[in-house]
Amino acid sequence: MTSSPPVRAIRSPDEIRATIEVFTDLEWHRVRKAAEYWARAHGADADDVMQDALERAVDGSRQCPADISIFAFLSGAMRSISGDERKARTRRAEIHLVAEDGSLVVDPMDDRPNAAEAAQSREAAEGIKQAVLGLFEDDLAAQTIVEGDMDGIEGEELRDLTGLDAKAFASKRRLVRRRIDRTYPKGWKS
Repeated sequence: MTSSPPVRAIRSPDEIRATIEVFTDLEWHRVRKAAEYWARAHGADADDVMQDALERAVDGSRQCPADISIFAFLSGAMRSISGDERKARTRRAEIHLVAEDGSLVVDPMDDRPNAAEAAQSREAAEGIKQAVLGLFEDDLAAQTIVEGDMDGIEGEELRDLTGLDAKAFASKRRLVRRRIDRTYPKGWKS
């Protein structure tokens, strides 16, 4: 007989709202910086990303585990929201240049992958990303570091997002590297 995983305690929307209402100026500054970071990383608008994350937090559509800080929860929500916006923007129509008389001037060669190839590529990349992030389901700071690395974010900016001091951040980086190396000693094999 298999045992089911333990149920994770979740903060109520009222509890989240009460915590957000008493944020200090420093805490709001950190939330704003996280919004700017994730918006820049995914080409979204920081105000929209922050507003969406706050709305979803207090209306209960996003659940915050009780063992995660509200800041880390909001940062993760903003990361997800801005990433979703980036994906939506990549779906664009084919472009043709047409003269005033309606004749086709240029039919540019479309070197983008066709829909099936693009979907397959995104699916493969998402599979790899989820597999690696899945190694850190128990650790939001490590997940943030891994996703930040995947998005090309480095240094102080990434450390600020995790909320860790320099020593804890270096330790968490070592944990990430060791866990990935232990799981994939010869690199990713599809």
